[in-house]
Amino acid sequence: MKRKRPVRGIFAAFLILVSGHALAREGIQISENPAHAWRSPLATQSLLLAVEKSQDRWITVGERGHILYRQGDGPWQQATAPTRALLTGLSFPNARHGWAVGHDAIILATSDGGRIWRKMHQAIDEQRPLLDVHFQNNNTGFAIGAYGYLLRTEDGGASWHSHSVNPDHDFHLNAIATIPAGLCKSVSENSGSSRGGSPIAVPQGAEGEKSGSVAGYMTRFITLSQRSGPQFGGRRSRPGISQTRSKPAPCKEAEINETAVPGAVPRTYIAAEAGYVYRSDDGGNSWQTLDPPYDGSFFGVHPMDRDSVMVFGLRGHLFVSEDAGGHWRSVETGTQATLTSAISLASGRFLLTGHAGTLLLVDADLHRTRRAQLPERKALSDAVEIAPNRVLVVGENGIHTVDLCQMFPGEALCPYAE
Repeated sequence: MKRKRPVRGIFAAFLILVSGHALAREGIQISENPAHAWRSPLATQSLLLAVEKSQDRWITVGERGHILYRQGDGPWQQATAPTRALLTGLSFPNARHGWAVGHDAIILATSDGGRIWRKMHQAIDEQRPLLDVHFQNNNTGFAIGAYGYLLRTEDGGASWHSHSVNPDHDFHLNAIATIPAGLCKSVSENSGSSRGGSPIAVPQGAEGEKSGSVAGYMTRFITLSQRSGPQFGGRRSRPGISQTRSKPAPCKEAEINETAVPGAVPRTYIAAEAGYVYRSDDGGNSWQTLDPPYDGSFFGVHPMDRDSVMVFGLRGHLFVSEDAGGHWRSVETGTQATLTSAISLASGRFLLTGHAGTLLLVDADLHRTRRAQLPERKALSDAVEIAPNRVLVVGENGIHTVDLCQMFPGEALCPYAE
């Protein structure tokens, strides 16, 4: 009998060989370990979801397990990462130690400032991606994600244990942010601005510390299920997932508020879908459910001092509380774009990023906003200030540097700019 040739196997091998040659021509280096990310010269132009500063190094993460770092003004380099999962969040409590999280409930750790990463946790079968991570110090950290997923470690990531913010809720937890116990003096003490007796303060913390496309295009807004209902992400529907983070500007040692209590426990916030925000005043042992006047999803939270905090998300909604979430007021943004991240600027203002290349400049008093839009109109997912009025943004179109003086002319950001 004539032996049949394994045509399908031969054809599959041919495709693998051809695709391998094509990838090689594009400069892509395929790792010998199938679990490791490929090295791609175009990684800086790929989908990136989070960016951090750790001393004089910048680190960003995104699709296909890409982790990139840059030392000072040098070129971007790709780190060694043991995953090809989409990475969504970053946290560096100090210059050398950092954590990244992502899909498949993956948690990675580095002890050399972001060059080499090792796997600390993974739970593919649970099908609950992690969306953000925050470490208060080298030992204590939180990772949050879909359907109320909350993991906590007290031993530097060696072991992780499940917790719950509310046993009756299974909403997606999109972003986590902590206000450190030591606070800087308020902006009003330096610039004269105030907010009705609640001056803005910038938190003290380690440099780079966080305070925390599957729908036609790749953005940080990652859909897990179809939205439905009039709320489009409200409590009567099951919205998709987004994650974002926010970073307070570090303050100088001389600016530490004398009223800060040594050893005080930092206050932590979580932004969630369906209009919920959660707050912990005891290091994450218990959580209080906050209820801003909005039923849509929040994708970011940015604490400014122990009592002042902003939350933001779908359709350009931005809310501010000056009593740790007891009461909220809406801030008009002038945009319907989903807002994805917030940072404190050295000038005392705040910068928010969003879909369609949206940049939102918010005054220190949190009342006046001004909107700009990058010409490419690609979704932005995160940002970090690299120099006065210059920010590094990441998102759907990779890494870009933005000059805020050019984006917001006439705002007295740069007195010597033309």
